[in-house]
Parts: sequence; C-alpha cells; structure tokens
Amino acid sequence: MQIPRIFRESIYKGYSKFYAVNLKEIEHPLKEYPTFSSFFTRKITRSWPTEIPNTVSSPCDGKILVLEEVTGDKCQIIKGAKYSLSELVTGINKEDDPNFIRNSLRIHKNTKLFQLVIYLAPGDYHRFHSPVNMEIIKRLNIDGRCDSVSEKTIAKGKPIY
Repeated sequence: MQIPRIFRESIYKGYSKFYAVNLKEIEHPLKEYPTFSSFFTRKITRSWPTEIPNTVSSPCDGKILVLEEVTGDKCQIIKGAKYSLSELVTGINKEDDPNFIRNSLRIHKNTKLFQLVIYLAPGDYHRFHSPVNMEIIKRLNIDGRCDSVSEKTIAKGKPIY
C-alpha cells in the first residue's frame, strides 16, 4: 500500500525507533520509500570486508539460531522444532529417501553439510547480499503462506511451511 509522502518519514522513524533500525545505513531519504515493503527491503550502504582470510560472511543481518551438521532430512530450527530439508530445497518432502541428502546436496562423499538458521527480526533489513562475486544459477519459489519464524511462533508448534 502506498504511503502518502507527507507521512513516510514519521511512520518509518517511529517504526525504526521501536525496532532499533539503523537509519545511518539507509541508501535514500525516508520520504523516498513509497511503501512499507520498499522500506523493509531497503538497500543499505555498508562496506563489506572482502579480504579477511579464514572468515565467513553472513548473507544477511540477523540472529543465529542454529549452526549444526546435517545428517538426515530433518533439521532443527529452534527449541526442538524441525523442518524437512528436502522440502525446503525442492518443495517436496523426501524424508522417506534416506540417501537424498547424501546424493543430492553433498558435492564429494567425504564433505560435510551444515545448516545455519538466521532469524531476521523486524528491525533487521530484509535483503540478502553476497560479499563475494557470485552468479545465481537457479531459484526455487515454494508457494504458500509466509508465517513468522520467530522463536515464540516456533515454540507454539506452528508448521514451518
């Protein structure tokens, strides 16, 4: 929904104060974001470390909820809540295929596969970035409703998809 230009700055500043949004990193003046969605997915101005050896850079801001090795199709999100990795990457639950993960996602048989769950809070910018040169080869859209994956929501046992 389009927000009248005259109200944008006060609405975004109020939201930013409540959710601790860093307004020093926004690319444009607040009045330039015509919708809440455009503000929520705004680009930021930040310099990224590119030449630091033995480091990993996150594709987004957020709180790390889980970092663990994947050994089967069921992966943890938080507090024991699980999701199907095959459903996440293909849209189809393949937990009855014990070899799916090993045959489909590992490049070499001796490598390990890890998952990282990052929670984006309302104050985090909701745009993904890559601090390295990359090319997206394929994108998969899984249709359905997007519910919150906050710790409180997951703890209630709501389905992920």
